[in-house]
Amino acid sequence: MFRPAQILYNSINEKPIVKALGGQFVTVDELRKNNDFIVVAASLNEDTKFIVSREWFATMKPNAILVNIGRGQLIDQGALVEALQEKKIRGAGLDVMTPEPLPLDHPMINLDNVLLLPHVGSSTYETVEKMAMLTAENILAVLNGDPMPAEVVI
Repeated sequence: MFRPAQILYNSINEKPIVKALGGQFVTVDELRKNNDFIVVAASLNEDTKFIVSREWFATMKPNAILVNIGRGQLIDQGALVEALQEKKIRGAGLDVMTPEPLPLDHPMINLDNVLLLPHVGSSTYETVEKMAMLTAENILAVLNGDPMPAEVVI
């Protein structure tokens, strides 16, 4: 069974649920220097564009794996290719990249330490059906004055 030693969390605001789950608030520097897995799931804006840069890869653990499920332009792909080719990090998993799809002659296509996905994780029949059912359940709950089964409170 996979049991991470700790849950590390980075956000502008600490959330009470993090401590309740045994997590801790860390800086971006601590996050990238001390973790084996980093999952990037940020939104893209002027402050986050290419936030994962050459500096990140220079300070990440050599056995670290970077996963991007946010937006392609969160990562400086040239710096990522260099980090992967030079084994500065162990590997990467990308559900998003720039451009999408990557050209067939892109250097990342043939690297053995990167997994490229076509950004269609929610496009299986089962997932689409579950999303439709959940949407219907949420609508019916609201119409009946009941709490939504999948309500997200921010």
